[in-house]
Amino acid sequence: MKKIIVLMLVAAGVWFFLSPKKIPEMALKKFPSTFAEEKVLVGGPCSAEKCLTVYLAPWCGACKSLTPMIVDLNSQMETDGIPFTIVVGADTPAKILDYAGTYPLPVVMDLESKYKKAASINNYPTFIVTNKKGQVIKRYKGGYHEAVNMRKALDL
Repeated sequence: MKKIIVLMLVAAGVWFFLSPKKIPEMALKKFPSTFAEEKVLVGGPCSAEKCLTVYLAPWCGACKSLTPMIVDLNSQMETDGIPFTIVVGADTPAKILDYAGTYPLPVVMDLESKYKKAASINNYPTFIVTNKKGQVIKRYKGGYHEAVNMRKALDL
């Protein structure tokens, strides 16, 4: 009987650690915004087969150096019908707002680092690919300077 219980506990543990993780859906403030409180849903179910989110920090040198690649990747994702969201956070609200104002693409701002915590983001930049159910199918920390290489790393 003890062996059966131990096997069930081991199986449950393996299932828990190997099952795809979900990132909760969260409303974050959009920048630039035509409305004072316009928000965008980030995380959760995806409207396409795959969605891509990248999390950047204003103080991150790698994030800044990858901006041209992210702009190119954004264009490719639009062409391929893959929703792409750029989230800026992991700093003070004033610095996030300043960085968002200089970014060449629309971004959403994680002013209170809630998305960062919910998505367990500890490295910058972090690219996350999710499926229709909102399950993480690929997570990549860091980046490549060429969009083609980044797409290969993300299986896009």
